[in-house]
Amino acid sequence: MSHQSKLGCLLMVAQLTANISLASATASFPTYELTSSKKFSSELLADIAASSFVGVDGNFHFITSVASYAAYDDGTSFTKTVTGDDFGELVNTFSSKTPTRKYNSYWNKTGSMCYQLNKRSINPIPSLYQDDHCDIVGVWIDPDSKAWLGIVNDEYQFNPWVFSGEDQNSRIRTGKHTNRVMLAKSSDQGTSWEIVDQILTDRLQPNQTVTEALFPNTTFSYGLSGTRFYIDYIHGYAYALYNSQIREKKSFATIATANHLARAPLQNGLAPSTWRKYYKGRWDQPGIGGIDGTVGDPLGLQLIYVPDSDYIAYEGTGADGKRVKYQATPFARGGNFKFFDGSETEYVVDTTAKVLRLAKTGQLVSTVSYLDPALNRTITVGPGASNLVVNSTDRYGVLASYSPVSNYHIFKDTVTGRLYVPTRTLSEAAFTYNVYSDRYRSVGYDNYVLTNQNVGSVTYSIISDLYGSIDTITQVTHNTNQSAYSAYRAPRDASGNAIKSDVEYKISVGTSALDIGSVNQWYLEPVKDTHNPQYISGFYRLRHTVKLNGTTQYLQALGATPALQRKIGATVALGPPQKLYDANGRNGYGSPGGSDQWYILPFGGNINQPLDSSTSQSIVDKAQNTSLFDVSGAKLVNRNSGLVLGVRYGKFELLFNSFAQNEAAKLIVHKN
Repeated sequence: MSHQSKLGCLLMVAQLTANISLASATASFPTYELTSSKKFSSELLADIAASSFVGVDGNFHFITSVASYAAYDDGTSFTKTVTGDDFGELVNTFSSKTPTRKYNSYWNKTGSMCYQLNKRSINPIPSLYQDDHCDIVGVWIDPDSKAWLGIVNDEYQFNPWVFSGEDQNSRIRTGKHTNRVMLAKSSDQGTSWEIVDQILTDRLQPNQTVTEALFPNTTFSYGLSGTRFYIDYIHGYAYALYNSQIREKKSFATIATANHLARAPLQNGLAPSTWRKYYKGRWDQPGIGGIDGTVGDPLGLQLIYVPDSDYIAYEGTGADGKRVKYQATPFARGGNFKFFDGSETEYVVDTTAKVLRLAKTGQLVSTVSYLDPALNRTITVGPGASNLVVNSTDRYGVLASYSPVSNYHIFKDTVTGRLYVPTRTLSEAAFTYNVYSDRYRSVGYDNYVLTNQNVGSVTYSIISDLYGSIDTITQVTHNTNQSAYSAYRAPRDASGNAIKSDVEYKISVGTSALDIGSVNQWYLEPVKDTHNPQYISGFYRLRHTVKLNGTTQYLQALGATPALQRKIGATVALGPPQKLYDANGRNGYGSPGGSDQWYILPFGGNINQPLDSSTSQSIVDKAQNTSLFDVSGAKLVNRNSGLVLGVRYGKFELLFNSFAQNEAAKLIVHKN
């Protein structure tokens, strides 16, 4: 499948290929199917995306967060860290004896991470009503301090348009609030958490507070929410995907929303001052108060909002090269609105009778359908399950729907009068690097999937702590009707040739020959996909050419337990083949393979630094060169731990995946 491979550009293409149930029978992109679904303990449930990762000691951790609206500290607000060998083992054997750290994050508890943020002695943060409700969304381990750093979704200033006469709990009970994104830190492996500072705030709320002066009419900017977290070790950046929303003050209904992206260099430890938002092709808007550029729209349309006039529109250049402005046009509940089709015929939608009429004659029309040249999509207006709906379908058959009866707003071009359906292709999606196809992937399944699964393959699992389910998704074998599909892209040797399983290679890591065993002679043996054995997975075993007592030997991490095999500093050696992933293991939750599986991760030639408007173009070009088509090398990464094979004190060990150490850990493969 031909995908954009530049992360900044990838976000602007049409719906990416990892979504479920979007393809028609002749779709030219991969289709996926749900092969299994299993429920797990309600003790692991939460109301925001969970996080899973391996600690420096090799233990597997699963973190969930809940910031409840309870009127008192009843134990329902927490950030919970559960530890086990792997997710399958954890959910299969979970009990009161499972190692668990439950941090009390109740908003009004003295000393909790978001307690009275405006009164902190260090980095005080505006909080008008001191009602911040905080959830940890994703976690990354700082290789220098070994601290856990977590992205935080902060709900605050509850019931924002009632300025007096309510206490905190009365406000919180409304469930209405504003939002921002912060950074938290744990120095004791989840036993406690503290807020470092804000990292992403709404430019329309300069003091992180909504006021009548800022929003004098009927609408307001809700803030920044829906955050998902992705670590891109290829180019050395952490990414936060989030959204903004324009809402009605009175009803709190959402009128328009857009997805946005921000990033920070890993080498700066996610420092708040280093976060930059993406806007119109550049990563130079500051995280605090910078402009939030819209991403994920097929045409790159930007959401424009002017509070003084309640002007809300998606603006940009259409597929036909003409300027478009799709403005939110309100209509009364049960009222009518008009629009034009592609031939400039005008229609009236009667939302009470749920019928369409020709505006000129009043004649009833069952359905209106036309190809919009500006959108390059087919717009269809007609009956839905209970109301009239506007459907927008692209050339692949991907459908976006909008119900004007439910929303009481319609988006129309200010010149042509044609309709527009906002497309949120990246809403709370997960990003991964796909080791099978050597491409970034966006996975949008529901709004509560994990997002820190740094690599994926033909088959992957989606974990939802909202529904308490683990779903296995696998690619359907492509058929003759598909001219393009998700193709395997083999890694390359030092001469630029595709690595083959039947060719013998010499391997070096940095300047050190991988001479474990009597000779430096290896085969890269592909591991089959866990559910589709006709596919190779993109993971490999490194098979040595010399057997020991007749037994084939593979490169593997040493340790008496899975945790010891995954810990920082674990040494590697030759050993017999270890077990493969078993989909039926752990009572169907799955049991992982051994420590002898690896993947080859490219690394970029870009530089890592935050940009601003005064940064020279040469530096901008180097910092923004995040293309998979222009990489400087690759590293060998252990599948189970995510750690890189490196050399320390003359020994091959598993080390942090550090962008600064790319050359020292560079994998060099020569044909023998």
